[in-house]
Amino acid sequence: MNQEFKIKENGFSEISKPIILKIALILATILIVVLGIKSKGFTTKIDTLIVVAPIVIGIFSLIVFLAMKRVKKQFESFVLIINKNEISREQLYIKKTSIPIDKIKSISINERKGLTIQGESSLPQEMILIPKEIEDFEKVKELLSEIYPMK
Repeated sequence: MNQEFKIKENGFSEISKPIILKIALILATILIVVLGIKSKGFTTKIDTLIVVAPIVIGIFSLIVFLAMKRVKKQFESFVLIINKNEISREQLYIKKTSIPIDKIKSISINERKGLTIQGESSLPQEMILIPKEIEDFEKVKELLSEIYPMK
């Protein structure tokens, strides 16, 4: 009776858009601050800013691109396994988490983010976060509500 659930095919694109928007906002804020410092009489020549700014933006963009690539790979590797004895989560770069059915303390719903299954302790090792971008999210909710009442 093992049932496996993975992330939907376009699941990462659903969460990456707000992240990229926040990063762009941070970058714009940094540029405004740098230009504000320049207008306050900072002695750097504008020629220097014209050369340095694109280099800094390029390096920052490369770092963000590489980080997002890694996060995408990790996010898309998410697998939720539900069987009669336990609920498990397997994911790249993260230790496997399993919570026996009789050790579940709570299952809660966060409408924007997904579900949280909490084991006996509040340690992260006894918690499984299920993103709403998982395939058959409603079926997962239904299965989990049969195991333990949701809040």
